[in-house]
Amino acid sequence: MPLQRQHHRRPYPKSRRSSARGVALIAVLWLVGLLTLLASATAVMSVSHRRAAQRFGERVTLEAAADSAIRIVALRITAPASGGQVVAGSAIRVELPTGSATVTVQRERGRIDLNTADEQLIFAIFAANGWELEKAHAMASRIADWTDADDEPRKGGAEARDYAGAGRPYGPRNGAFESVEELRQVLGSEDITAALFDAFTVYTHERVPSPAVANEFVMNALIFAEKNHLGDRTWLPEGGVGAQGVGVGPDFTRTFAGEVLRLRACAGRENAQRCRLAIVRVTGSNAHPLQTYSWRATSAR
Repeated sequence: MPLQRQHHRRPYPKSRRSSARGVALIAVLWLVGLLTLLASATAVMSVSHRRAAQRFGERVTLEAAADSAIRIVALRITAPASGGQVVAGSAIRVELPTGSATVTVQRERGRIDLNTADEQLIFAIFAANGWELEKAHAMASRIADWTDADDEPRKGGAEARDYAGAGRPYGPRNGAFESVEELRQVLGSEDITAALFDAFTVYTHERVPSPAVANEFVMNALIFAEKNHLGDRTWLPEGGVGAQGVGVGPDFTRTFAGEVLRLRACAGRENAQRCRLAIVRVTGSNAHPLQTYSWRATSAR
């Protein structure tokens, strides 16, 4: 019988077996490290998501509280027997289940109406509050050019070709301002401070604001216009602003019927605060006591 050839598998060298085990160990370590990173990232994302959700929930809660406070004060305005007389110009504290909110009530007629105010007065509010005269005239002209129907710019003003030259994808409305925020679109308005913006309105339809409820900036404009005889007219009542000033302190008028009011409420806790602003007209009607013009978030200043 012929001898069968026996085949023997040659063993791998010891160095190759060790190398393979080393590669496997490194792969396992990489996998463990990757899983650890993924777990850490997931944990961080979960914490961030939870904090974001908490911040969002807190913001919604505070905004709801501010809105509720506005509604409560509005109810007191339209039905005084429900909560006592509302005093314009004072801070009203409203207690709510979620905390408290502070509401201020201002008469809108103390502001300058962008659509109906005398152009001399619009010039005066800039000139009386720190603007150079030429720049104040130009801003007043640009505001007038925004609302007029023609395409001919006033001196220092701006019409469609000026907006195109400035790279703006729009021109003036050639119609009334729909909101005070629209003033931000007028050329040069980037220099108007928030305080001056707050001196304007589009809801009173008056040529001259009421000095009795005007704020500091509007009073500066009225005094400037009076001293410089702008428009050859009288801007302030006889006797001037009085010993204590005009528009200073609470307004104890008993009724707001027919007026436009600005109700601003702020609610907060710890380091968080949210404010809401409502502009409404008191109609005097029992069926529909309020007409709402605007209701939005506002700064916490």
